Amino acid sequence: MNNLPAWVRFLFHRRMLYLFAWLLAIAIAVGRLLNAHTSFDDRRPLTDPNRRVDGNNGHTTIDFGGQWMMGRMLVRGYGRELFSRPRQWEVAQQAFPIANEIPDAAKHDADLLLYYFMGEDDPRWRNFAGSVAGLIAPSDPIQRAAIAIYSEPAWEANRLAELTHPKKNAGIGGPLYPPIHAFLMAPFATGDHPQNAYYAMQVVQTCLCFLGGFGVSRLSGGRFWSPLAAAIILIYPGSRAVIDLGQNSMLSLTILIWGWAFMSRGRLATGGIIWGLLAYKPVWAVSFFLLLLLIRQYRVALAMALTGAGLALATLPFVGIQSWLNWLEVGKEASKIYNIDANWIPLSRDLLGIPRRMFTDFTMPRPNRDTLPLLVGCWVVWTIVVEITLRVYRLRGDGPVPFTGPLPALLILTAWMCTYHFMYYDAMLSAFGIFVLLADPRPFFRPRLVHLVEDSSSDAPTTSKGRSVWLVNSFVLTLVAFLLFEENVTQPMKIEFTAYAHSSTSRLIMHDGSTDIRPRLIAGTGDEYPVETFTIIVLWFWCWITVLMGTKPADTPIVEPSILNGSTSPED
Repeated sequence: MNNLPAWVRFLFHRRMLYLFAWLLAIAIAVGRLLNAHTSFDDRRPLTDPNRRVDGNNGHTTIDFGGQWMMGRMLVRGYGRELFSRPRQWEVAQQAFPIANEIPDAAKHDADLLLYYFMGEDDPRWRNFAGSVAGLIAPSDPIQRAAIAIYSEPAWEANRLAELTHPKKNAGIGGPLYPPIHAFLMAPFATGDHPQNAYYAMQVVQTCLCFLGGFGVSRLSGGRFWSPLAAAIILIYPGSRAVIDLGQNSMLSLTILIWGWAFMSRGRLATGGIIWGLLAYKPVWAVSFFLLLLLIRQYRVALAMALTGAGLALATLPFVGIQSWLNWLEVGKEASKIYNIDANWIPLSRDLLGIPRRMFTDFTMPRPNRDTLPLLVGCWVVWTIVVEITLRVYRLRGDGPVPFTGPLPALLILTAWMCTYHFMYYDAMLSAFGIFVLLADPRPFFRPRLVHLVEDSSSDAPTTSKGRSVWLVNSFVLTLVAFLLFEENVTQPMKIEFTAYAHSSTSRLIMHDGSTDIRPRLIAGTGDEYPVETFTIIVLWFWCWITVLMGTKPADTPIVEPSILNGSTSPED
């Protein structure tokens, strides 16, 4: 190093590299925000009469709009009616005015948003609406009197109270989040300005990437620089969708990272309290609570359970018990739809969704798609992964589970894969397992010295005395690089490949008259293809093989890249 020019030594000084890492992370964050801010722009010219008045419809999607509606309902004092569709109609129509839409739009934002909510309106509303229309329509007094007498049952006080304050079944619906989520979104819903809140959420999710990066640095004892970790999070699979859509997966990842970081430093109760915040996403809370029980971290599990239960109890004065019961009804309906929906199944990333995407016949009527063999196949795949993990966990011995390395990464990735139903943007939670695996990145960056010399009798280099080069070859790093490459290069290109054998195919006439060829194999890089899940499965295999073999890189001298050297980290 001393033989290099002064300007080279200056540029590659660890503090300069640390500065470059921050500049890189900030540049990526700015790029992500700019892309997110414009991803749902109406790109038609300003003079086009069919252009949206407000110019962007990202805030009207179910991904953000559903969350925001819960916060707005709570702020407006409708906490006890969070899942009442009549009340949701009232709030949505005021918050998503027609004046902001495309002029003469066939379907309005509020209508579309509630259409994508779970649940259905009570059919008796049609009778009420027809009665109102009949009374206000031009007619003579005798006709109005006849309509009033005929439609009198629709105006009964008990019926109106039941329609406007439904308790179950018809009239109950909404997003899939529990009432706790309404409190999380309340700061974004202090007024009827969902578009501004949508942009604010994008900024918050981007900032959480940096907070997660600080957590990774703390978990690794400074070996992994926080700006480098933040940069990886920003370009990790799922982050683009999270920021673009105003989703919340980055918050879940931050909770997991920081909770684990506190546990690794012996602050078990604090780590459990932090993980208890996952109560706003119960499916993740259940998976990682079971993980704590498996590794015998009972104190952490107790702190997590008490925190989650405390948060739920704290909501009762504002939302009551009925809102929680209604949420359970919404969850049951969503669970059924997950198993048959032609949109949700391709966008899912959990293990249970893999057989469904491969064998579900979407040409069948919706009620006939969820067959018993398919249901059994899904749970067989899930059981195999769980059984292998438990077997490896038992075979490795009775010692305590470390907080970094292949074993905890194996358990964390299993918890991620086996979580009950989640979407493509939740792929970023798998980054938690990867950071736990790479918390001490030095073994994965161990270079090997290879001596090369020109053979006079051959053009091929041979390992002998002569010129030397350092080579780094890591299977884990290759998989991580592939994940980042797929998310940021091939995924935006939406590449698709189709393969089928003419000699063994049949042609099916679809309902719309088109022709489909079966069987055929379709693979691609869009949101509909679970490339992340299959890559994580490969990494999961590597982890359990490594744990079973009990091997790790030999304790030979390590040539450490400066940016990964924790002992001299500028963050120390």
